[in-house]
Amino acid sequence: MAATIDIDAERVIARREREQTQTMLAQAPDKVAEALEWLKRTLAETERPAMSREDFRAHCGTLLEQLVSEYTPAEREQAADEMAALRYGWGKLDPLMTDSTVTEVAVDSPREVCYWQAGRLLPADGRDGRPQVAFRDDDEVRRWVEAKTQFLGRHFDRANPILNVMLDDGTRLQATREPVSPCVTLNLRKPPAATRRWTPEDYAATGAASMELLDFMRTAVQGGVRLLVLGATGTGKTAFVRLLQEHYLPAHLRLLILEAEREQEPERPRTVSLQEVRHGARRGRDEAAAIDMNDLADTAGRKTPDAYTVGEVLGVGEAAAFFRAISTGHSWCFTTMHADGPEDAMDLLTAYTSGGIWKSLPQDRVERLVHRSLDLMVFLRKLPAPDNPEEYRIVVTQVFEVMPLTEGGDPYRLIWQYNPRLGGHVYVRHVSPWRLDRWEQRGARIPEEFGRNEMAAHRAAEDQRLEAMLSELACGGERGGGRVAAAGARKGASPKEGGGAAGRKTAKR
Repeated sequence: MAATIDIDAERVIARREREQTQTMLAQAPDKVAEALEWLKRTLAETERPAMSREDFRAHCGTLLEQLVSEYTPAEREQAADEMAALRYGWGKLDPLMTDSTVTEVAVDSPREVCYWQAGRLLPADGRDGRPQVAFRDDDEVRRWVEAKTQFLGRHFDRANPILNVMLDDGTRLQATREPVSPCVTLNLRKPPAATRRWTPEDYAATGAASMELLDFMRTAVQGGVRLLVLGATGTGKTAFVRLLQEHYLPAHLRLLILEAEREQEPERPRTVSLQEVRHGARRGRDEAAAIDMNDLADTAGRKTPDAYTVGEVLGVGEAAAFFRAISTGHSWCFTTMHADGPEDAMDLLTAYTSGGIWKSLPQDRVERLVHRSLDLMVFLRKLPAPDNPEEYRIVVTQVFEVMPLTEGGDPYRLIWQYNPRLGGHVYVRHVSPWRLDRWEQRGARIPEEFGRNEMAAHRAAEDQRLEAMLSELACGGERGGGRVAAAGARKGASPKEGGGAAGRKTAKR
């Protein structure tokens, strides 16, 4: 049975908790924790001018001198140090948050802290050279959260048990407490600027992707691929798109990024990032946006973009922005979404798109639009690490080609498959020759191992078909086009010159 919450009652309980905390401070066994609680309340009630970490620590020490009769100098000094470490650093989480190879940190309970490093989930238990991080109790975790967010104008109590904020440095903080969770839980997702960016060599070294697969992705991106990257939360979808943008997207292209929260931040020239703006200080997805994804799409279209990235498709707005870019003729379009397989991805994407600017179209037409618009789907998953099944690593497991919907045709074609029993990533088949032809026209170099010979045979067949059609029209067939060609010939132009030669040049362009 789902839990029900009386908000008014929870507000009363929250107020009583604050009153009880103040009453019990004198009986608290941890004098430093008591001083920290007093210091946190005092700082929240006074003005906070801009100051350095050293000045802030000295300011805390000055405030604590008011309690000289209650705390020893050592207790006051430790409380001031911990407050400064929380305000300008990460306190007990410093070893993890200052490590550029760590991308996210989670506190599931006071004694259970874990982190993501190089695509693997690891416990901070001190074993095998890992950092050892733990909190004393649930109250210490709660005080940590409150200290980091006290100047953001947000409450974290029983009446407001879910907290989603972005800290000053771009770190995304998400926390829960009773009655939502039995204890305080915490997730900290670090911004790209604070983490070491993965390179193609990193993907190959960890087994996340082979160099051959990455060479294939280079070919696709240089050819103007329209790409959907899929996977569960924490599978590195954003990092994978950033890798493609930084290493494979041609530097002369102008890239526009549209996001609800700024996460991509690729290090490349000619890049403009646009972010939604929500009302007030809160930045939750449940808030109405003052500037939404539709506004960003309008703005991006006026900035003469060559390439688009929509940060993550979470609903109608992002799907509409993504397909607006594609339907206006743009190649080099990237986005991410949560899905476990190609059918689920297409069903969800079709549902989102049907609710946007194409809502007047029948469902089957929207589905055909989605299939015609996309080139590839890349799936990432968390798999058990080979050397330790209790740990996980991120792997590119499948790459599908998305096919136009035709009667009796396959809607998807598997191109790459991860299979550890066969030595990792297996190249299953070439991308369709007509798609390779389009990629080469946009600047990609199609190597023989990715289907160059098949593409050349397709081109030859298309040239022959076009020659036959033009010859038929030039001979004055019954079609209107034939009459136009014949009329041109009567004006002095040779049908062969006006049809064959010019037609071949047009086809090659």
